[in-house]
Amino acid sequence: MEGHLVEKENDVQLIQRILSGDEAAFDVLVQRHQKSVHALAWRKIGDFHDAEEITQDTFLQVYKKLPTLKDPYKFAGWLYVITNRLCFDRMRQKNLTIQSLEDTPVEEVERSSYTHHVSEQRHTEVTERRRAIVKKLLEKLPESERTVMILHYLGEMTVKEISKFLGVSANAIHNRLYRARKRLQEEEALLVQEVLSGVQIPTSVGQNIMQRVADIKLAPQTTPKPVIPWIAFGTAFLLLALLFGASNQYLTRFQRPYSFEAASEPTIAIIDAPVVLETDAKPALRSQVGQDTALNQRTGADLHGSETVSTTELTMQPENIEAWMPDENLRRVIKSELKLGDIPLEIEHLQQLERLLSMDGGIESIVGLEHAVNLKFLHLAPNKISDLTPLANLHNLRILKLYLNRLVDISPLAGLVGLETLHISNNRIVDISPLERLVNLRDLRLDHNRIEYFSPLAGLTKLQILRINDNWGIDISSVPTSNLTEFLYDPTFNIPEIPNRDRIMARQYPSVFAAWHNIINLPTLSWDERLVYHDLYFSNPMFGLHWRWTPTKMKISGNFRTAKQQRDTMLKENPNMIFLVGIYHYGTQDTFVQQAIEVDKCGIYDGIFLNWWQGDRVDAKVAILQKIREVVRDDFLIIVNGLRSKAPHLAPYVNGTFMETRRYHPQGYTHTELQEIEGALLWSEKNLRSPQINSLEGWGLAEEPLDSPRNQQWMRVFTTLSLTHSDGYVSYVTGISSLTHTHHYPIWEGHSNEHAQGKLHDHTHQHYWYDFWSADLGQPVGGKGQLYRGREGVFIREFANGWAVYNRSGKAQQIQLPMQATGVASGITSTSHAVPDLDGEIYLK
Repeated sequence: MEGHLVEKENDVQLIQRILSGDEAAFDVLVQRHQKSVHALAWRKIGDFHDAEEITQDTFLQVYKKLPTLKDPYKFAGWLYVITNRLCFDRMRQKNLTIQSLEDTPVEEVERSSYTHHVSEQRHTEVTERRRAIVKKLLEKLPESERTVMILHYLGEMTVKEISKFLGVSANAIHNRLYRARKRLQEEEALLVQEVLSGVQIPTSVGQNIMQRVADIKLAPQTTPKPVIPWIAFGTAFLLLALLFGASNQYLTRFQRPYSFEAASEPTIAIIDAPVVLETDAKPALRSQVGQDTALNQRTGADLHGSETVSTTELTMQPENIEAWMPDENLRRVIKSELKLGDIPLEIEHLQQLERLLSMDGGIESIVGLEHAVNLKFLHLAPNKISDLTPLANLHNLRILKLYLNRLVDISPLAGLVGLETLHISNNRIVDISPLERLVNLRDLRLDHNRIEYFSPLAGLTKLQILRINDNWGIDISSVPTSNLTEFLYDPTFNIPEIPNRDRIMARQYPSVFAAWHNIINLPTLSWDERLVYHDLYFSNPMFGLHWRWTPTKMKISGNFRTAKQQRDTMLKENPNMIFLVGIYHYGTQDTFVQQAIEVDKCGIYDGIFLNWWQGDRVDAKVAILQKIREVVRDDFLIIVNGLRSKAPHLAPYVNGTFMETRRYHPQGYTHTELQEIEGALLWSEKNLRSPQINSLEGWGLAEEPLDSPRNQQWMRVFTTLSLTHSDGYVSYVTGISSLTHTHHYPIWEGHSNEHAQGKLHDHTHQHYWYDFWSADLGQPVGGKGQLYRGREGVFIREFANGWAVYNRSGKAQQIQLPMQATGVASGITSTSHAVPDLDGEIYLK
């Protein structure tokens, strides 16, 4: 934090010196920020030399506008907006369409971005191949991760600098860099770093900037007058008309993201609005069969882009309708809208379609809708749509509603500059940069997504309604608020999401989980307060949500706002918690897949738990897992109940096994059974999908109190077995199957009824919180499954703050540690005691 403040002071001091006439200070400012500006420009334009020119123009604008900057502490964000605007000006002048590098072929990037620059500096064929490889590697990354990689390595920016530059938290930048490196793998990430870091901006860029500013005299730092003289206004308008043509097409696009001369910041009203179902009044104008449609006619004010339709450009219609419009549900709703009855749907019919609405119609693909070139109103929500490519050239669209779908990539919308209403809430959208050019938007709803930063909205000054609640970004400084009449944003509801991989890797040991039930020996604490003792929890939908049957599927229902607030409150108490929803309903394969999709879409949970997943019908279970993995996000966690078995057929799809060990002997577990558990645990740690969440559950002696000496002994066995053989989670619970038995602790009402009715039943998964689990071992240092001094059946593993020892050797073992221990977690013996057979101990450094 201190370094952050010092860095801000340096920029502020430089700005003060510049305003006092010190040109040398401006040279320092240019040298400090030119690489970040150049990297951003190259990222958006894709041409190295254009990026150099934009870098020079940006700093000329900075020099001229510096007296109007009201808050020098926000210089980095101000610099980003200027660069961003000049990039769009350059693309407009060259008649370029916005595209990201991921949509640009490698050969085109090579030709347009680096041809001249590379030919001057690198001539070897090996280097060319390395750079081509880097381009392809970057294409693997999502937009947000690629941007921070380029700014970090090409722009030579620190995490804090990127954070200020993009208006995103430093934690989010850390996470993006971490994810990008993980996606690329270590060797690939090093290659990207080496090649991008080798690109240097010519020294002439900075020299040219300083030569050009030498002839500029800074205006005094005064507040501009509120009224512009009409003569100056007329002159400016005439210049714009001469430069860009007098058409409204260019004038509406030549808008600043915000006023640099604003004397004060706008006041933002935060409202608490309930979540409601979006419905639409039916427009008075409908397009029906036989109705004349006026083409080549403007349909709204202040619009630009392609507004005319040429029927001669339609492609030849395939004979088979399923070839050009494969989704049966889409065909059905279009035929209904056009009142075709039994008339076969043909491509020509789509020319007459101006309005289309389908709510919960089961539409998965909109392929074929690209022929609806006169479409103005489109409402397909909720549905199952993920690919928006067919909408890319529907330039007459004014209203588009696609909330509650499966959208991740919205780049096909980038060219729909005529859009006035866009509702894409409740999807999985992270990157909203494709919205930067949609300057005619008046109603934009982005709530319930995974958006990390809102800077692409800076230029959307016509917005009147904006909803951005329940996302991952918390910096709204770039959001245009001057014209907003409705703004839904609650900063306590927008909490940056910590990736589940980071939560899994950051936790301390012992790491305890709970399944279905909670701790029974802490009655003075609430359910939530007890639950945060654990790092992993799986059960039915929690936080007040529940499964609800519909005629076609099961859905998660309830108050999602309250649920997310409850979850976020728990994550504040324990930032490493993982939440999974159990799926136990047996049915068709589609039932499992639909439930997994519901869990993924709701955005509250990290994944699912599949019960009773061992045994027969292997092919069917693998098919279910394959389908689930095809439709859920990459970091969606899946854990299955595999008992003690190894499951090689499931390894590519699941992140962990829940080892519900089930005790078969009244006195506990045999040496052979423990050895079997060790082997299954080590196999899972080696072979399952990353990040791994293997969970080992020991079954206690339910006829005895859970804090009895024998139960505490078996708890230590399972805890130290887990610590020495895995990076997973552990629990020790009650478990028994019989008609009658007694308990030495409170039992829940349903189990009391089972007792009263004399039913054969299992009573499992309730547990104590043992002081043994409160030991602070930190994170593992040593390897898994390591024998203590080569002794068979005695295992030891070092942690940052101590050692875990597990003994099933058949006899007591005296343990000598590398250093003197300060204590033991059991609290019942000295630090020099022997560890009995079928026992374990935690030694603290």
